[in-house]
Amino acid sequence: METVVSLLLLSIIVLAFFNNYLSVNKMNKLAERKRLSFQLCQEVLTQIDQGNINIKQGKYEYNKIGLSKLMINSPDDYAYIDKITIKTEPLFIQGKLIERIFKIYLNVQWRDHSFSIETLVKGGEDDIKEQ
Repeated sequence: METVVSLLLLSIIVLAFFNNYLSVNKMNKLAERKRLSFQLCQEVLTQIDQGNINIKQGKYEYNKIGLSKLMINSPDDYAYIDKITIKTEPLFIQGKLIERIFKIYLNVQWRDHSFSIETLVKGGEDDIKEQ
């Protein structure tokens, strides 16, 4: 009887550790995907800053296959994403339009998660270049 109770307690302890391991592993995977999402946003902003992507007011959506249009390095690193949304709006300061400066919202979505940032960028007169 003591052996059965000991084995039962041991299996409960092992299951608890295994469950904890799975939870930590899931949190690490989520943190890694958020880090990669931030890195993707940085790469898009870098391409805009370097003039490789010209933007104007509007909303643009790209799925993982369309990432090559954004001219980012290593698009395979972002194979987990469902889509990235780039939304730009004109910038007004004290009611005055600031030309060629836009508020930009970047949103990376995958499964039930998303990562977003917003900042200001210098835009051009053309849409995002299509290749």
